[in-house]
Amino acid sequence: QQSVMSVLKIMDESSTPPPPPPGAALSERVRRLASQLSWPERDVKELLEGLESRRPQIVLTGPPGTGKTYCASLIANDLIVATDPPGDSDSCIHIVQFHPTYSYQEFIEGLQPQPSGSSFVFDWVDGVLKKIVAKIEDNRREGKSPRQVLIIDEINRANVPSVLGELMYLLEYRSKSVTL
Repeated sequence: QQSVMSVLKIMDESSTPPPPPPGAALSERVRRLASQLSWPERDVKELLEGLESRRPQIVLTGPPGTGKTYCASLIANDLIVATDPPGDSDSCIHIVQFHPTYSYQEFIEGLQPQPSGSSFVFDWVDGVLKKIVAKIEDNRREGKSPRQVLIIDEINRANVPSVLGELMYLLEYRSKSVTL
């Protein structure tokens, strides 16, 4: 329980965006992104304002092959570049693709076989989400921006309750606790 609650606490703390640097006016970002995405400026402005709120999450829906992941990548890059000093924005953007066999063990943590000499042993291995949280903590310790963006592609293909486990409950009711 503590592990999951600390993940959510860190996610909440890192979701409060730092102020944009001078010259990164929202209107400039809106115009640039609207042009890149071929979306109306009012929709892009609403999206960016939502992402810079306390609960920065969006779901892009549409038929296959319509560019949802491409759009999400452009938006993620804009969020990182607009709020962080110049650097490698790719290291702050994480893309994971769900599929029917994707599991909690891959996304959060779990026992996975690890090579040990000529055989294998099962060890606890951090999943994608816990690795992102560790990166946020490391960046904070080093005085860097903690902002990280996670893009989940094909979320509808996985058994979401199996992948997220107790996080389903905790993401909706963040002030409550749950026993693992």
